[in-house]
Amino acid sequence: MILSRFLCFTLAFCMLALSACQPAASPVSATNLQPTTAAPTVRACDFVPGKSVPAQIPASSAQLPTNLTSITKTFTNTTVDSATLAKQMDLYYRIDADITNHYVYANFNGKNWKAISLKYKDLIQKGLNQADFYLAITQMVGELDDGQSFFLSPGGHPNLTAAAPSSEFAGIGTLTYAIHDQGQAINVLRWVFPGSPAEKAGVKPHDVLLKVDGRPITDANGDSSLLGPSGSSVTVTVGSPGQNPRDVKMVRNKISQSGLVDYCLAPGTRIGYMRWEQISDPSVLDQTVDALNALSGDSPLEGLVIDKRLNEGSDTTVLQSLLSFFVGGTLGSFVSTRSVNPATPEPFTANPVTDVSGSLNLPLVVIQDQTTGDAALFGGLLQLIGRAKIVGQPANGGAFTQYIDDFSDGSTLVLASMTFQPNGKTPGYWDKTGVIPDVSVSGRWDQFNEANDPYLAKAIELLTKK
Repeated sequence: MILSRFLCFTLAFCMLALSACQPAASPVSATNLQPTTAAPTVRACDFVPGKSVPAQIPASSAQLPTNLTSITKTFTNTTVDSATLAKQMDLYYRIDADITNHYVYANFNGKNWKAISLKYKDLIQKGLNQADFYLAITQMVGELDDGQSFFLSPGGHPNLTAAAPSSEFAGIGTLTYAIHDQGQAINVLRWVFPGSPAEKAGVKPHDVLLKVDGRPITDANGDSSLLGPSGSSVTVTVGSPGQNPRDVKMVRNKISQSGLVDYCLAPGTRIGYMRWEQISDPSVLDQTVDALNALSGDSPLEGLVIDKRLNEGSDTTVLQSLLSFFVGGTLGSFVSTRSVNPATPEPFTANPVTDVSGSLNLPLVVIQDQTTGDAALFGGLLQLIGRAKIVGQPANGGAFTQYIDDFSDGSTLVLASMTFQPNGKTPGYWDKTGVIPDVSVSGRWDQFNEANDPYLAKAIELLTKK
C-alpha cells in the first residue's frame, strides 16, 4: 500500500503534465449523499453492448508497470576526510537501525541483512565520494528487494512541484503514464480533464502523446514540455489506437483539477462505468456521490463496473471512505510480522457505511491490470468477501504501510513497515500470488479505446448475465 506521501513520489514519475501532489488527507467521510452540483448529463459509454466488437489482444502484449529499479554499480574507493566519513557513517548507522527495528519482515524478506549491512559498512569505511556513497546506500536498501523500500538521496527526489504550486496549472489538461515497450517509453494518456484544451481538441484517454512542437514530451531536466504560459500555443503529435499519428494544435490554459471521476452508462442497459483519476484527494468522495446519483437517475442501476487500471496507489483514509459506499465494517488490519519491536496493528475499516442510490447492494465488477497499485485493498477485498468479480490481469497484491525517515542532509528512507492481513487470512495474504482475476483479459491501455475495450466488454458481459 502506498500512503499519501509516497503516492506523490511515485506518481511524479508517470505524470508528465500535471499538478503538485496533494497533502496527506485527514480522516474524511462522505456526508453529503445528495448531488453537490446541478445534475449533470450522463454520457453514454463509447462501448455499445451487442454492437461494439472488443479488440483481440494477444496475451504477450500484457502491460508492464513502471517500477523503481535497483541500481547495480561497482564502486571505486577514494580518500575522504574524517568529517565527511563521520557523517556518512552516521547516516549508514541510522538506516541500518531503521531497517533492523522497523522493517516489515522479521526475516528481512529472506535476505541476510546482517551480511548485506556489513558489506556496505566495509565499502563506506574504505572511502567513497559523496555521490558514490548515496548510490551505495540506495543499492544497500534496494537489496531488500520488496518493491516498497528505497532510499532517496538529496538530489534524488522527484520534482513534485514542476507543474505548479497550487491546484491549477497552465497546460493542455492531461495526465500520462509511461508504458515500456521494447525498451521505449510510451506516454499514454490516462486522464483528460473536463473542459481542458485537450478535451476540446478531441484528445482522449488511450491516446499516445508522441511529440510536443516536434520535440520529446520531456526536456533534458525531466520537465514536461506540455506546460507553459497560459494562452501560449502548442502542437502535440497524438497517436490514437489503430490510427495514424496526427498533429493537434492547442492553446494552453489554466486547468482546475476538479474532474476526478469519469463515468458513463452502457447504452441500452442500466450498467454504469466509473473510473477515478486518483484516490488521494478527499474531494473524490463527494464527486463519487454525485456520479452514483447521476448514474442512477430516475431508474436504479443494475450493475457497476469500477475501473482501477492506471491507479498506482491510494491514500488509505480516502480509500476506506470510498469502500464504504460498497461494503461496511472492518475488512482487515495492517500488522507487523516482527516478534521484536512490533508495530501496533492498524484496523482497515470501511466506515461509516454509506448507501448512495443503492450502492451497497449493487452488483460490482472491478477491472484491474498490472498498473493497479491498490489491487489488494480494493478489488482483492471485494472479491474475497464475495462482493465483486475481477476482470483483467493479475495485479501486485502487496499492501503495506511505510515508515519514513527524513534525514538532516535532505535524504529520505522509505521502508515497508506493516503488511495487510484480511479478516481470517494470513498476514500478507496476496504478497506472493498477487490478486488473481476471476476472468482473464489481455491487452495494454494504448492498444484499444473505450469503444473496443476488451476489459469493459467482459465486465459488462458478466453483469448482464446476473
